[in-house]
Amino acid sequence: MKKIQWTLAAVALAALAGNLAPAAHAQDGDGWTVTKALQSEKLDYSKLNNSTYDYADIATAKGNHYSDNQVATMLKIAKLSGQRFKDVFWALNRGETFAMLAGKYNIPYSRLRHVDAEKDEIAAFESAYLATGKTSARRDKIDAILMK
Repeated sequence: MKKIQWTLAAVALAALAGNLAPAAHAQDGDGWTVTKALQSEKLDYSKLNNSTYDYADIATAKGNHYSDNQVATMLKIAKLSGQRFKDVFWALNRGETFAMLAGKYNIPYSRLRHVDAEKDEIAAFESAYLATGKTSARRDKIDAILMK
């Protein structure tokens, strides 16, 4: 009995200290419950209000086997050129390269080498979007793309 009391006390102390992250639960199409631990920092939902890309754009790019660095480079080109993310994505799918797009939009190619800020921006955007708990047919289709 004392072992259980000590265990409960340890869990309570850990929770008070903030060592336990809250979890978000979602159910996929097959009826499985998926648990994702949320980050302990506060989410910035203002990241969701942008005009160049949305969750579907990022998910589509990742679903088409672009790496995180490539997706971040697409975002950087979109931001520096004033184009929409999906326009940059489709240009790459038509066969244009990052170098060609940089030349087309007068962006020095060297500026495309460092995309850590864009990777962080995408991660913050995805965290905020996934934490909204929003479910829709569109999101289900996007998640199905990512599960392939």
